[in-house]
Amino acid sequence: MLIKCDNYPEIFRYLGYLGNDDLKIFDPLFEETCHSFPFVHCIAQLKIEIGDYEFIGMNWVTDYPFRLKDRCRMDSDNYVFQQQFGSALFSENNKWKEVDDWFSYAKTLPTIEEEMEHLIRPKDMAKTVYVIHMPPALLGLDKCSHGAEVGSKAIFKFIEKNQPLLTLHGHIHESSLMTGKWFSELGKTICIQPGQLRELSYVVIDLDQMKYERFLVCPETT
Repeated sequence: MLIKCDNYPEIFRYLGYLGNDDLKIFDPLFEETCHSFPFVHCIAQLKIEIGDYEFIGMNWVTDYPFRLKDRCRMDSDNYVFQQQFGSALFSENNKWKEVDDWFSYAKTLPTIEEEMEHLIRPKDMAKTVYVIHMPPALLGLDKCSHGAEVGSKAIFKFIEKNQPLLTLHGHIHESSLMTGKWFSELGKTICIQPGQLRELSYVVIDLDQMKYERFLVCPETT
């Protein structure tokens, strides 16, 4: 995510974090790389203030059927697991850690609901942008190609309760194609999930006026 600050129009900030398909063993390298540049910031489970706005990131996701579980969590204590494609794998010191009983192991980890509550609190929700990789449930931003809606009910409830200015999401790349929706409103909060398939999808947002527009860049065909 690129941020342009009106007070310094010549300077852009880059905010980002690694996602669920990125091995967790690379987190220190990513963070070190970000720290090497004054205007590049890793915001996984962190907050940064830019101008009048606060940005808070979270890259945990609700569990899915795939084997890599580095960033997976149960959504809440009563989460119902999907059918799995094999045992759980975690990246660990240049090798794989395999967990046969993932369901039991997952219950020892914090849930998405708990992870959201543990995030640093902003000073002003009305001036806060949450960058949450997992989309919320029930808003049409979480529909997979096979028809399942897999968004987080815990994230939905968090947004509904706290009403930040804006939330940004990803994870379910095909959702906008499946539902025709790339943004939704939850109370006073705008939730945006631009989607990502063959086309490069991105959204330009004016936070001061809360205007937003989505762009699609089609790859050249040969």
